[in-house]
Amino acid sequence: MLLYAIAIALLGILYIPLQADVLSRVKASGLGYIATGDLAGAFAQAKKAAMREAVELGVGTLISAETRVDNFSVLEDHILSRTDGYIRSYEIIKHGLIDEETYQVDIEAVVELGNLHKRLDALELLITHAGNPYIMCMGRDVYTYGKEGTRDLSATLLRDYLLRKSARFNLSAPMRIEDGSLAQAASVGFEQGADIVVRVEALVGEVPDPAVPFSGTSLKGLGLYSATAEIRIEALWTDTREVFASLVHSERGADVNLASAGDKALRNGIEKISGKLISRLAENWREKMYSGRLVRLVVAGEFDRMEEFENAFPYHVSGVEKIYRRSYNKGVAVFDIRCKETGFTIARDITAKGIEGIDLYIVQVSPNRIQLQILN
Repeated sequence: MLLYAIAIALLGILYIPLQADVLSRVKASGLGYIATGDLAGAFAQAKKAAMREAVELGVGTLISAETRVDNFSVLEDHILSRTDGYIRSYEIIKHGLIDEETYQVDIEAVVELGNLHKRLDALELLITHAGNPYIMCMGRDVYTYGKEGTRDLSATLLRDYLLRKSARFNLSAPMRIEDGSLAQAASVGFEQGADIVVRVEALVGEVPDPAVPFSGTSLKGLGLYSATAEIRIEALWTDTREVFASLVHSERGADVNLASAGDKALRNGIEKISGKLISRLAENWREKMYSGRLVRLVVAGEFDRMEEFENAFPYHVSGVEKIYRRSYNKGVAVFDIRCKETGFTIARDITAKGIEGIDLYIVQVSPNRIQLQILN
């Protein structure tokens, strides 16, 4: 049994996830009530309020009206109140009385956003504000020792892992793909209405019978088989074909028969690489929310209405910084808009407020693309 335990331990692979910092520098103010002349207490209260506001500003659009009313009671307790966990540093730039009963503190703080997605509640907020993208997992597993030829177990395992992390992930049923190309995966996903395709491929094979150190025997001599799973995951947006995650991982497994050893290697490997995938998903969604981005706008209508639309659009839709006309051909104009919102948010704004003098119909929306038709 000792040699068995040693053999299993030798097959383990240490995995240490890496997470890049995502920082936001903000200025915030807080107020404190002066009770019975206690200036020190009012100062502490005002400073705490300022730090809380800094976290709100740093988290920014994650905290929207939509998520506040969506039964997120954990928001106050687990995100906004944890200023100690999310403020990297701060400096008091101004403080003092504003009247006889109120003390004000102004701070400049660096808010760390990089670990927010690791909290379940924060991940769910991020998914919601990103527009709850529809994700399709596609898999293709090849067994070199002839177990079943090809399977799609990896896609099922990946989908199950994502659902365990958050039930808010909007996931389709897993699909097996014969053509492993990214272009084919994107085309199939787009046809099925998916916003994101995650393609996972695994090569599962037998490891040559390794010797167990200091034992004078091998794994098979102990009644064990060893298998390896070489796993690759790639994730991309189906509308723009933007690949935002490309991950590889190698995992070993040992068991009393080769089939079980292969499944163990595959399951353990998917568990480890899926954690990295969630980090990449969160990083990509945060980047799209916190930094300027381009959203493709396709508008069908008469040419003489396009200039009117182009001039009015930035003034009637929140978050639009600039609009660029790319082309006009056969009644269809193509624009790129620089903004800090997703296509879903922009479409909701159009629906809610409209554009004065222009009757618009929303044909199709994805996070990166909006298709409109001018009706009048």
